[in-house]
Amino acid sequence: MKIEPLLIDLEGDDGSGKTTVIARLAKEPEFADDVFTREPGGTILGERLRAVLKDKTVRRSAWAETFTFMAARSELIDEVVLPALLAGRRAFLDRYFTSTLAYQWGAQMGHEDPTEFMRLPKIAGMPFPGLVLWYDLDPAIAMTRRPQQESAHDHFDARELDFHQRVCDSYRRLFTTYEPWKTVVRRIDAAQPPDAVYADTLVAIRDYLRTHA
Repeated sequence: MKIEPLLIDLEGDDGSGKTTVIARLAKEPEFADDVFTREPGGTILGERLRAVLKDKTVRRSAWAETFTFMAARSELIDEVVLPALLAGRRAFLDRYFTSTLAYQWGAQMGHEDPTEFMRLPKIAGMPFPGLVLWYDLDPAIAMTRRPQQESAHDHFDARELDFHQRVCDSYRRLFTTYEPWKTVVRRIDAAQPPDAVYADTLVAIRDYLRTHA
């Protein structure tokens, strides 16, 4: 699977702060020409599928959820990300297929080895990110950071602590055990105050860009 140096992926459990970080990055003058996306979403199809995926009243199997995420992702890659990369622009992703590995493949289905799942993004022509920023945070702390009113209606935020612990375990296993994640991941201590998290993010990105992209 080809590694794309212009692709930067932000990963972590809900409440880890990555969405806040990517919103701040989008306002930085040095990234003014770059593309910023969120998953699921970013396209007409993606936003409609996002509403379904976030709705906790909509019942779905783990496989149905996996393929719904992949459908939204495929459209985002084809419609937004690949054109940006072809034009020489960087793309910052608020989640990517690693989220599906952590949430659906790992936490819901109980799989540890990513090999079988990775056939899906490979066949779909999805590039592997050159840099993955991992916002590592104790899930018990992350739960306290989520807006309670919104979380009550969000399919993922409303899941029990044990589920989010499995998500975090999946991330840690992927990022410390399997290639190419081990070589492209930079861990960010998300337990720090927001400004410190953001400062560490900028350091990681600038260090990466000095030798890549």
